Amino acid sequence: MKKLFLLLLAVGVCSAFVLPQAAISQTTATVTFNVNTATAPDTVNPAYHVQIRGSMAPLTWDNATGGVLTNVAGDYWSGQVNFHVGDTVQFKININDGAWEQNVTPSDTGSAFSSVTNRTLIVKGDTVLPMEFFNSGPGTTKQYANPWTSAGDTMISVYFRVNMQGRADAGQFNMTTDSVAVRGGGPAGSDLDWGTNFQLTQESPASNGGFSYNAAYFWSGRLRFPKSAITSYPDTIEYKYLIGPTWG
Repeated sequence: MKKLFLLLLAVGVCSAFVLPQAAISQTTATVTFNVNTATAPDTVNPAYHVQIRGSMAPLTWDNATGGVLTNVAGDYWSGQVNFHVGDTVQFKININDGAWEQNVTPSDTGSAFSSVTNRTLIVKGDTVLPMEFFNSGPGTTKQYANPWTSAGDTMISVYFRVNMQGRADAGQFNMTTDSVAVRGGGPAGSDLDWGTNFQLTQESPASNGGFSYNAAYFWSGRLRFPKSAITSYPDTIEYKYLIGPTWG
């Protein structure tokens, strides 16, 4: 009887250290990163390598990082990374193993990030991060800054962008004196109209370098469209770019 009692006691002690499966799974969390590369001074296409690099495994600050993003459509990229709950992560966006984004303003997350100029994250559980735009500079921005003023709840923002290198190489566009505008068949209340120029802005190189293409070839601008006028998806809006103030 005494031996049997000791055996049962030993089994009871061992079983007390077996954690439920739910408790084990809660020690890790999946973080979804969402990136918009429309603000990069180059045409970023699906063949490019867009990465999240950072301070906490599986992220690294080099090309071996586990933060590899996949092109969703156009300039939208997304990817998931597993961290431990409680991890304190610093990270930045890198394009094609050379183009680093500019710093962000020190985070107001807490004292741990009071002087940090990288993007920051404290992992508290499964998280889908807000859209983050590649920061080309020239100065720092907040981590989740939108490069365009809010269009509000009733408007949709569309970024129009055109590459003028072909016209410039053909002698049909002067990079220093000509201007570029866009006109089109926008619905009432939008920034796009067939009778009015919407002037685009010539872009500047990224302040951190890393891009070999001449950013000055790009002209771009944000136009707004009323949501109420978009009655179906996809909806079609026609437009054209023009050089100078008139169609001539």
